[in-house]
Formats: sequence, C-alpha cells, structure tokens
Amino acid sequence: NFTKVRGQAGSLEPFNMGRYTAIVKYKTSFYSFYLPVVFAMNMAGYSDKRMYRQAREILLEIGHYFQVTDDYLDCFGDPEVIGKIGTDIQDGKCSWLIVKALEIASEEEKKILTQHYGSHDEVDISIIKQLYQKLQIQQRLDIMKAIFIKVLCPKLTASVMNFPRKSSQRSLKGLQAKHVNDLLSAQSLIVNSIDIMYTTKSIFLIILISQQVYLKTIDISNLENLP
Repeated sequence: NFTKVRGQAGSLEPFNMGRYTAIVKYKTSFYSFYLPVVFAMNMAGYSDKRMYRQAREILLEIGHYFQVTDDYLDCFGDPEVIGKIGTDIQDGKCSWLIVKALEIASEEEKKILTQHYGSHDEVDISIIKQLYQKLQIQQRLDIMKAIFIKVLCPKLTASVMNFPRKSSQRSLKGLQAKHVNDLLSAQSLIVNSIDIMYTTKSIFLIILISQQVYLKTIDISNLENLP
C-alpha cells in the first residue's frame, strides 16, 4: 500500500516504465481495445492468425497511448470537459507523468517528488504539478504523440487494406478506403488525442461488423475458439 510508505526514501523506486507498461497492457489495452476487436473478428469468421497478430500489435499500442493521454488529462485536464476530477497524484498512482518525471528529474527533484507525491494536501499537489511543468512533461507527451501517429498510421492503413474482401463487397471496399483516408487527413483528430483513439478503434469495428451486415452471416458459435 503506497500510503504506508508515502514520503519515505525509496518509496517511488517501483515506479518505472517497465511496471507502468505492464499495468497499462493488462488494465487498459487488452480489455478496452484488443478484446472488442478480436471478438468482432472472431464473430466475422476470420481465422488468419497473421491478422490477429497485426490487430494485437496495433491495438496494444493504441491502448498504451490512450492511457498515457488519460493520465495527462487526469492531472491537467478540465474536469468540465473530461467529466471527472483527477486524483492520480493524491492516490499515489503509478501514472505516466510520475514515471517520466522520475526518469528525467535531478536527485533533488526526485526528493521533492518523493516528499509530496501521494498527498491530498493542495499545497503538495500544486508542488507536484509545478514540477511536472518545470520538467516539460506536456512537451514530452507532444513528442510521443507525434511519433505514435507517424508509426501507427502506416500500420493501420496496411492492416485495414489487408482484410479479405469479396467481389460482392465493393461498397465495403469504399467504406474501408474512406475511413482510412479520413483518419490520415483529419488533422483535428490527430490534434485531439482522445478522438483519434476512439476513431481508430471504431474503424476496426465498423469494417468487421459491416462486412457481416452485408454477408448476413454473423455466427457467435465459435467464440470459444478465440485466438
């Protein structure tokens, strides 16, 4: 329990990127992004393991970035916009912000983080946020976002275009191309990281389920064989 060791020397040592990545993988990426899509793929009758590997790689990356963005908004987002009051600092969460701050902070700054992180006192919370700003956490997130989009979009385009099509599904082919092009050209979505997460996820679901709407062959009997 972090509250029992808060403020003590070494209390933040377990907060590293390896641990954070593992938490996000199983807390967010699998159940929020990967599983909904592979359920849809399975229901649609896809059996090519290569497609499942591609989906897993892409969706776990999306889930990771989504959680990083959510962590940032928990700290600096407008509660009226995001619909919640963030408490990651108060709760002593292993968030991306504290992990990244610990990676780049000086020894003196690490002492400040250790002393004040996990407190519900408004002064302590303010000190942590000011240190985040001093360490340019937002700018580092912006760099991560740019790299993420640059790497993800080609993977997403290739994966979507590789989905099997039948000659009777010409309209679906147009649907696929339209949504991929919309994703790549919509700068407003790229700027708004939350929107691009849900849009990317929706593309997979729209394509997979729409194919079965055209074919009218949805079969849920093989869910037990989910890869």
